[in-house]
Amino acid sequence: PTGYFSPLDGYTLHITDLDPHSLSAGGGLEDVNLVKKYEISEEDYLKREDNFRAWKEAKKREDPSCEESYKELAERITVGDRCEVTLGGKRGEVRYVGKIPAIAAGWWVGVQYDEPVGK
Repeated sequence: PTGYFSPLDGYTLHITDLDPHSLSAGGGLEDVNLVKKYEISEEDYLKREDNFRAWKEAKKREDPSCEESYKELAERITVGDRCEVTLGGKRGEVRYVGKIPAIAAGWWVGVQYDEPVGK
């Protein structure tokens, strides 16, 4: 047990796992690229009531001028930032900030989740 080492706030414990069958063998707990990614078809995505596109359309109906307020928010976000997506509480890393006219108007923040979820 780690309590045996009497750790205090600020201590760092380095643990070497020598079990070749453990989850951490070969980077299983650190390298999320080793985890199979979840994919959802476009049709199934649109069936969901809690999808991002539906949320965005609802926001536009509430306030058509909201797009410019998003610009100010987007300018404070930097690629490489860690984040938590409020809808679902998923965590990840910001991979893109900007506009994607081919998809839709507005500001986009691309997040690569730590876990294999999302699209």
